[in-house]
Amino acid sequence: MTVLRSFAAGLLTLGLASGCQTAVNYLSVRCEVVLDELSPTEGYAGDPITVLGSPFTTHYDTAVYVGTSRATVSEVEREDCDACDECRGDEGCTACSDCDTCDLACAQTCNQWMLFEVPEVDPGEWDVQVFNAHGQSNTLTLLVAGSDDIQDTGDSADTSQTDSGSKDTAAKDTAEKDTAEKDTAKKDTAAKDTAAKDTAEKDTAEKDTAEKDTAEKDTAEKDTAEKDTAKK
Repeated sequence: MTVLRSFAAGLLTLGLASGCQTAVNYLSVRCEVVLDELSPTEGYAGDPITVLGSPFTTHYDTAVYVGTSRATVSEVEREDCDACDECRGDEGCTACSDCDTCDLACAQTCNQWMLFEVPEVDPGEWDVQVFNAHGQSNTLTLLVAGSDDIQDTGDSADTSQTDSGSKDTAAKDTAEKDTAEKDTAKKDTAAKDTAAKDTAEKDTAEKDTAEKDTAEKDTAEKDTAEKDTAKK
């Protein structure tokens, strides 16, 4: 059995029977630690989880348990709490006691949170509980996911295939459009060439006809002149 002594003397001793995974608590509690929220409420082993609540202390005397597994606490912060602490001190209030004069100001200005990593536990729902020098907390539920819980893999693959199909279709449509445009351009060019050829042939025919008419006219005029000469 491993015995963890992480808190102020006489406040808390936690015994953990690792063989049967049963937690046994021996507590001498001064006040209740209140956990308000986990963010996010689910994650994989190694993921960081933020805990909001109060009253918090420091990470040196803070323990977070996910089920019976102790998590690594990386940060415990009390931001903008100096005025709150000073007010409580002036009014003779402790961190655990009700202090009407200071409670409202403390709630508005003092932000308390901690950060821990999800330990290696089996996938499923687990109770999260915090222990510090003030005492032990209520529990909040954390959903620990496993590799089989990944929902996006199939969808991502399907989406990838769909996207590939869409891209292929788009590429095919573009190629067909390009081919159609090229065919149209070729037809336009052929039509223009044919029209130009027809025009050229027409011009040539008209020119040949004009030249023939001129030649025949010249021949007729020559024949007439010769006939006139013969008469004379």
